[in-house]
Amino acid sequence: MATKVAVERFAMNSVAGHFAPPTVVDKKLTQVPANRFDYNQQVVVDNENLNLFEPFATCNFTLSQVTEFGSAKDEAAMQSRVLTAITRSASSLARWHDVLFFFGLEDDPETGRPAKLPLGVSPGPLRRAGDPNVPRGLRQVALAAEEEVDVGPILVGSGGAVLNEDLVKAVYKAVLGLEAQGYYTTYHLILGEKLWEELHRPTAGSLVLPRDRIEPTLLGGHFHRTTTLPDDEALLASLDGPTLDCVIASEPNQHPVFEVLPMKVASETVYQARIVERFAPRVREYRAIVRLQIAPAREP
Repeated sequence: MATKVAVERFAMNSVAGHFAPPTVVDKKLTQVPANRFDYNQQVVVDNENLNLFEPFATCNFTLSQVTEFGSAKDEAAMQSRVLTAITRSASSLARWHDVLFFFGLEDDPETGRPAKLPLGVSPGPLRRAGDPNVPRGLRQVALAAEEEVDVGPILVGSGGAVLNEDLVKAVYKAVLGLEAQGYYTTYHLILGEKLWEELHRPTAGSLVLPRDRIEPTLLGGHFHRTTTLPDDEALLASLDGPTLDCVIASEPNQHPVFEVLPMKVASETVYQARIVERFAPRVREYRAIVRLQIAPAREP
């Protein structure tokens, strides 16, 4: 039951898991081919690899909690204190999964630790941000694509335009940009908090939402909200082909994995387990992602 709860809670709380196609590989693998498409040479690069992230969240239980869980049945087991700890750890790990998938691994300049790391989560074997073998998050990929073609993000609200109205125009512009690169369908819009709010702000003088006007343009894609992105940004990602996936090293239907650890004895016996995953966000086609950003406020 513990494994089932961990897997279900993780799947429920991971935004990335709701749209990124999974690719399951052998659970012993620690590295996979990057399969990055080189736009200049028009070929998939053979000799690049990605290291898999291996984060985990630790669960602590007292002896009485373990005893209670072992004897509980059905609904009583679902209400046990052990499952509360498992649920919280799985949720925290899902959050870190989304940070790595959308925002990417970045160092906090003040602490030197990974930025946005949730409480109770260990990043596992530390990878240095910027290492070529460290998987990039979708935002990092979008920034790299902007640098490669010497463009910035698509701005929302520039020139004093109303944000919710201009968001519709910005998404249309982003779709046209993706079409120009050869991506013609299945656009997923992932929004930070401010742009998500504008997505649901009715057009002036009507009850029509920007969401309603944008949705037909996504051609099978969906809207996703995440606070792992900067709140003034959004990403539009096309799944027209194997543009990106989430590589998971595990047994089928067992992601993440629940592992029992040796007990600790201090003032009282503490039983430990951990919820661990081994994965990598793998963006094969960098130009399949476009970044949107609220325009900076004009100087008075």
